[in-house]
Amino acid sequence: MENPLVTIIITTYNRPKFLPIAIQSVINQLYTNWELIVVNDAGQDVKEIVDSFNDSRITYILKEKNAGLGAARNTGIENAHGKYVCFLDDDDQIYPQHFLLLVKFMQENDYKIAYTDAVCHVLQKQNDSDDYIVTNRVIPYSIDYDPDMLLYQNITPVLCVMYELNEVTRNIKLDENARVYEDYILWLELTKHYDMHHLAIPTCMYTFRQDGSTMSSSRNEFTTMLPGIYAETYNRAKDQVKVCNIMNQILVHRGLQPMFQIG
Repeated sequence: MENPLVTIIITTYNRPKFLPIAIQSVINQLYTNWELIVVNDAGQDVKEIVDSFNDSRITYILKEKNAGLGAARNTGIENAHGKYVCFLDDDDQIYPQHFLLLVKFMQENDYKIAYTDAVCHVLQKQNDSDDYIVTNRVIPYSIDYDPDMLLYQNITPVLCVMYELNEVTRNIKLDENARVYEDYILWLELTKHYDMHHLAIPTCMYTFRQDGSTMSSSRNEFTTMLPGIYAETYNRAKDQVKVCNIMNQILVHRGLQPMFQIG
């Protein structure tokens, strides 16, 4: 197996308490040929935290203006040198085998996009303190790739995915105007060119804080953006009747009007 460079991009914004754990999870990787790009989206400067790891594989970028997750991740991609790229939020972690398993899976099968499973830690704040306790651990997504299913729902958290940076994918950027679903929209663009491949092993962990402080836990845009996404994707379906029916059901379930007239 080759030993290609992996670029991992951590985006951070005003959460210095969590960032060291995310960085340490990268340093703990069994696969060692990686570079880490930490992109601070114009939040509290965390250069001292990054520098404290004293690892030449880590690059720190402080953006001058806050522009959201999509723009921050695009900044990381623009500075990436790896054959493969993946993403991590500042309050999440990857397990030590994450890079090793994904690189092996992709190299042995010549895949361009692959994803694993993630464990979700549901957190609850302790009284008035800043401390949280884990109230539940679940794997909410373990879904094999289905190109029709992807048209109406995301199938994997962002930290599970690794994809090849090549002449095609380097020109595909995250939607910087999307406040949510920026990762889902990226998968929709990438899968115009390549299939995704599922390795059903949990290799990472993300958090969901019930107080709404998770990066996207309290945003109603998850509903309001759906009609625009569906308008762009439904015509890619192999089984258009089935897909449009499911899209209508999802919209109605979320309190919106159905979009499609299916005979």
